[in-house]
Amino acid sequence: MLQPSDLKEREETLFTYYDLQADELYTFAVDRIKAHISAISLVTGDMPPDIVHGIVPVDPAHAKMLFKDAGIEKHRLYRLTIDNLARQPILIARLPDETCVIIDGNHHYVRAFQLGVEGLPCVIAPEHIWRQYLVDISSLCPDKEERIKLFKKFSKEGFSGIQ
Repeated sequence: MLQPSDLKEREETLFTYYDLQADELYTFAVDRIKAHISAISLVTGDMPPDIVHGIVPVDPAHAKMLFKDAGIEKHRLYRLTIDNLARQPILIARLPDETCVIIDGNHHYVRAFQLGVEGLPCVIAPEHIWRQYLVDISSLCPDKEERIKLFKKFSKEGFSGIQ
């Protein structure tokens, strides 16, 4: 697990997700997960079967919920074109309970819905990869309940994943 001191200030993309059912807060070092997956394909020339490349369907109800509750920034959203959506796959983490969570690409997902796109290219990272790149934020706020309370303050209902 990464410590906040391991991160380069303002140079890394992080995504925090609160799993209501497991009562667990995850902070993913997104850029490092992407780099790990890219390195595997460069070294092997192929992806192992547990790293899934595919198309995720765009669910209108989920896109509306993300737009309303997941901190979608309109100025970033409206810059996205259909070409952008097709070129860059969204990154999804498969959690231990098999739930899939978008950890990079919520804006793409919402914009796809707005533009009438039915599916987006995606990469689904298995737990054994993303778990290496979790950031332990407990040193910044040692009390778990306080961490969750702070997270919920900035993310309504603590949800931004795909069921």
